[in-house]
Amino acid sequence: MSIDRTTIGEIINRLEKLGYIRKEDDPEDRRSSILYVSDRGRIIQPEVLEALNEVKIGLNRRLSQQDQEQLVDLLKKFRLNSI
Repeated sequence: MSIDRTTIGEIINRLEKLGYIRKEDDPEDRRSSILYVSDRGRIIQPEVLEALNEVKIGLNRRLSQQDQEQLVDLLKKFRLNSI
């Protein structure tokens, strides 16, 4: 996804504040944290997966198989070039 460290940190903090994840210090590495899905996160997981699936279906309807494959290839190139 090529998201910078600061943005990932903000996303994690928001998810923790909303109660969807739990963050604990990694006992083996003080610079790292271990993330766990909370009970509240598990409750909404089917809803989130359904929403992602709907987005995927919507994109696939608009693109031919060849276009889908080309899009995936282009996104991979974009990701590799932005690292």
